[in-house]
Amino acid sequence: MVSCRELRARARVSLGGNIFKPQWLFALLVYFIVSAIMGLAANTFVGPIILLGPFMVGLCAYFMNLIRKENSHEDMGAMFNGFKTGFGDNLVAGLLVTIFEILWSLLFIIPGIIKHYSYAMTYYIRNDHPEYTATEAITKSREMMKGYKGKLFLLELSF
Repeated sequence: MVSCRELRARARVSLGGNIFKPQWLFALLVYFIVSAIMGLAANTFVGPIILLGPFMVGLCAYFMNLIRKENSHEDMGAMFNGFKTGFGDNLVAGLLVTIFEILWSLLFIIPGIIKHYSYAMTYYIRNDHPEYTATEAITKSREMMKGYKGKLFLLELSF
């Protein structure tokens, strides 16, 4: 099993090793553009509901391209991949993940947090396997995260 330290080192290498390299700056720019659009959409009732799933798949596409290919940081159009490929399933995936997390959180906060980590790979799966339906991606994410939720929690804390 790869340690958190090794994963952080790999992430730094993928981003060019220096915070002022283009990979870092483009990654921040993509993240801020999506955040700004989602922030503006939050002023409407249905905006975040419609945009969440497709934009999350798009962010996953951008970051996975950044890791898998060299100099792909300039392909900022990948942040819109969730709208181009499987928009309906991406929309449903975002909606279902949100609903499931809210319902689990109603039991108590802790089950909602645990389920958040269970569903963490849903958007990555939708990016890599657009043929999967939203429920198949959620199920696959739950299966993948069995035994790894705590590790992901620690990894996020370490960043």
